Order: sequence, then C-alpha cells, then structure tokens
Amino acid sequence: MKQFLYRLLQKPKGNRNYFLLCLFIAVTAWFTMKMSKTYRVSYAYQVCLKNVPEEKHPIYQSDSTITLNMEGKGLSLLGADLRSKRLQLDYESLLTDYQKQRNVVHIQNRQLMDYLNREKRFEGKLSGVNVNAISFRFEELPKERD
Repeated sequence: MKQFLYRLLQKPKGNRNYFLLCLFIAVTAWFTMKMSKTYRVSYAYQVCLKNVPEEKHPIYQSDSTITLNMEGKGLSLLGADLRSKRLQLDYESLLTDYQKQRNVVHIQNRQLMDYLNREKRFEGKLSGVNVNAISFRFEELPKERD
C-alpha cells in the first residue's frame, strides 16, 4: 500500500489530482454518514444564576455541576459539544412568583427540564437531567438608605 501511494504521487500531476479528488469525496461521504446517525451523549454543565435581584445575595447552591443527557443527529450535537459548558439559569424566567418570595429555592427536575427545553441550544435534543433538584439559598441584603 505504501509503495502504491508513493508511485501514485510520483506520476504526472493528473493522477495526483484524481487521487486527491477521490480522497476528498470519500472523506466527505464518511463525515456525512457519521453525522447523520443518532447519538446519545451526556455533558456536564456548570450551573449559575443570572439576573438575580440586587437585594438577594446567593450564599449556597446544592449542585454546581449537572449532567444533561441529549439525543440527536451528530451535526446538531456537534454544536452542543463546541459550545460553552456553563449553564446560566435566568432567575426571572425560571422561578415562579412563589419561589421568588422565598430565601430558599428548590428547582425540581421537571421544572429544570421545561426551562431548558425552551432554550434554543437544547431545543428538541434534551432527553434527561441527572439531578433531582437544585437548591439555592439567598440572603436578603439590607437596603441602602440615602
């Protein structure tokens, strides 16, 4: 095989161009076949809250990392693989009004799944979350007086 490739590359440029064209077509076909399969993967994401009101200061979080199970075609999961592994949960849109009134908040698995399925990057790919609940504890900061 090694001698065949050596002889092929030593011949006039026309044969080398055909060889490179065939190699390119083969690699493209292989990549397309691999990316059209359905895969199941798990990614670990670091969890943090964003848009927390100024008067609430987070002092405790039960899990700083959660594992998300995803299922989808290779090309759609490739984007998830290349993106940041930091998951920012929006305080305002994730929590209910009742939860926002409390200093200790428990986000259940189902609530987290519903929230993540609304995000564009997980849309239709998320098959599970490996955490029962995430808990946050907040401390009310005193309001500044003028």
